[in-house]
Amino acid sequence: MTNALMQPIQDSINKVCKQGLLPEGQSLEDLEAKDDLELVDDYPHFDKPIDKLSENPSVMALIHMILQKAIYASASEVLIEPVGGDLRLRMRVDGLLKQMDRMSAGLHFPLLANFKAISGMDEKEQNLSQEGRFRIVTKDNQERDFYVHLLPSAQGENIFLRALHKTPDLLDLDKLGIETSLVKELKELSLKPQGLMLVSGPCDSGKTTTLYALLKNFDSNKQSIMTVEDPVEFSIPGFNQVDIKSKPGLSYPKALDSILHQDPDVVLVGDIRDSETLALSVKAAVTGRKVLASLQAPTAAGAIVRMIHMGLEPFLVTSALSVVVCQRLARRLCEYCRLPYTVSEDLLDTFGLKKLLPFHDGQFYKSCGCERCLKTGYQGRVGIFEILVLTKEMKDLFSKNESQIQGLAKTFGMKTMREDAILKAAAGLTSLEEVLRLTTADS
Repeated sequence: MTNALMQPIQDSINKVCKQGLLPEGQSLEDLEAKDDLELVDDYPHFDKPIDKLSENPSVMALIHMILQKAIYASASEVLIEPVGGDLRLRMRVDGLLKQMDRMSAGLHFPLLANFKAISGMDEKEQNLSQEGRFRIVTKDNQERDFYVHLLPSAQGENIFLRALHKTPDLLDLDKLGIETSLVKELKELSLKPQGLMLVSGPCDSGKTTTLYALLKNFDSNKQSIMTVEDPVEFSIPGFNQVDIKSKPGLSYPKALDSILHQDPDVVLVGDIRDSETLALSVKAAVTGRKVLASLQAPTAAGAIVRMIHMGLEPFLVTSALSVVVCQRLARRLCEYCRLPYTVSEDLLDTFGLKKLLPFHDGQFYKSCGCERCLKTGYQGRVGIFEILVLTKEMKDLFSKNESQIQGLAKTFGMKTMREDAILKAAAGLTSLEEVLRLTTADS
């Protein structure tokens, strides 16, 4: 490799090491020699040996450094963008974007070429968006899949990577942070032969994880379980999973209509995006099938109202829908450096904690920052939930108004997302700052 390209790569690696996000003293030679990450060639697009994918091993070393950095920081997304004559490297850690580095713009094309090669994309295409995947294996034999998307912009192609985690614990309903009594109720609802179980929330709120945690309650040996996703994030043995991204011309309505001809017992719809997908999902739910689906909505009551606004008749909502799980992901306080403090009486009244926990002593925790949490004060995330179960009594008093639905649900014992977040803050899992950032005050 020429010195003109070699030096920016070495400079970028040195800058990363100085930030403390990789072990000190890491050099380009170390990265080239290390076997911490191994690219796996078991994807269909690998038609040549991995060691022949790049003529520049040092560029692959830089890619390995970026991936090591993402894994070490537990980043869910990596963004490499040409900005203002530089190449900006950002990562989404615990839900928040953080700039990690600004690299030489001369690295843009070599990085693009290599990401296209390992992800199975057209290396010559520069004017259209592309997507692909690749898989790596860490030194402790953990497989990590990365979804890659390239988007042409005015300054060049943006590189976007999303980590697709395969950790089994993420798919356990008991470990998501849902109240024990509600976990039991969700499991009981999933055992009913038909009905729609809806998971709502914004992007990157853990909806797919919750859907798959619910799917684990079904027996794939005795039931036909089919999923329609965009893309398939978790590969589960025994499930028939349809990835609409991998099939040209395939959409949620087309895929859902096709799989219903095969009479599945359980259907998972990765995202209800339009009225046609909603209508097909509800049709399946009222004709003897169990349907699990996600819908983007800010609250559980808001998800019901959105279904009506998408053209669904209210009587079909009450006929099909059994529960709405609305959720967010709050940053979890680092247990090694969190600091206790006492909240004033006025603030306790503001948050309504005395009503939720009458005997709480007012002690909460705040973030501090240490080496273990990369000086952020937070490490990982915890789910906060609002679970609305449509009982017969609620269906008899059904309303089209969001605030009325919310009030009715609270009358029947539903905890709002703000209340669940406050309880988790009181338990020391997250901070009051996170509560205010992610939730709105209850009306």
